[in-house]
Amino acid sequence: MDFDAAEALARYGVAVTRDKWRGRFWIIRSGKSLTGAYIGETGLARVQAGEPSPDDRRATDWRRFVRVAPDDWEGCDAGDGKQVRQ
Repeated sequence: MDFDAAEALARYGVAVTRDKWRGRFWIIRSGKSLTGAYIGETGLARVQAGEPSPDDRRATDWRRFVRVAPDDWEGCDAGDGKQVRQ
């Protein structure tokens, strides 16, 4: 998608990204332009004020940001109700 469509999504609260951003995203919250990335496998993100560059504004490869977390680790006895084989 082009920048105008990406900006409309970002203003609506949807995180957007480009492949070039390597796991970082852009979102607009309460009128503030923010860029960020998730911290490891946690549900936490490090977010800071930031604007897309002029090159980003000309780009047509914007897409919705989708976080892909690793699969659940098997073998953990962290009380999820599953029995652990030893």
